[in-house]
Amino acid sequence: MKVFITGVSSGVGEALARQLVKAGHLVWGIARRDELLKKMQSELGVDKFLFSKCDISNEDDINRTVEMMKMAGFLPEIVILNAAIFSRDTDPQYQYPLFKEAMAVNIFGSLTWVDKFIPDFLKRGSGSFIAISSISAHLPDAESISYPASKAAISMAFRGLRMRYRKNGIKFSTVHFGPIATKLVPSWSSENGLPRYPFVISSKKAAEKILKVINKKSGDYWFPFFTTLFFRALSIPGDIFLRFIK
Repeated sequence: MKVFITGVSSGVGEALARQLVKAGHLVWGIARRDELLKKMQSELGVDKFLFSKCDISNEDDINRTVEMMKMAGFLPEIVILNAAIFSRDTDPQYQYPLFKEAMAVNIFGSLTWVDKFIPDFLKRGSGSFIAISSISAHLPDAESISYPASKAAISMAFRGLRMRYRKNGIKFSTVHFGPIATKLVPSWSSENGLPRYPFVISSKKAAEKILKVINKKSGDYWFPFFTTLFFRALSIPGDIFLRFIK
């Protein structure tokens, strides 16, 4: 399969790209750090990992990437929207510019790819979008008000898109993670990048979960089981409602 992933230069995105290439898939990854993308390509192979340096909050970068993909004949079957930033937008006080920047990356930087790919997906009659969300969508944070707000927004947006396109062969799935040991929230990982606490999972484990979701039907998926159990329960009334109106 052809897979497009945002935020592949580190953390979950990098782990996922490596696992997909190992499984025999062709990956096109984007990130802002060109040197890390080049390093990944040299390790994974130019015939297996393609990339674009792209700031997903920059419309020019996005359009340039889309044109590059068209010229290469790369129309993905799977689009994984992984890129996000954790902006400390309340230190020392509320800072709207930081809030706006985070929302531009975490929400609009994800939904813009739906806009870019869905016309071709509809023509083809198939395609899958996977958004990476978090239990932070249900948990306010005193350090960052933009991160939980953006995760709540992308989760709800994907539920609506799932309803809208359920009869068109287009899948919209959301993976809700508990704490992951990445650079996004440094307090969750040790100096060597491993999980600092028992309830924190590694980037590799998170990537393995996403791989399983690729072959599943549209829906909301939660991982790991125990740390997301309460939040999964909160979504049950909404799931019942969605089944009732179908």
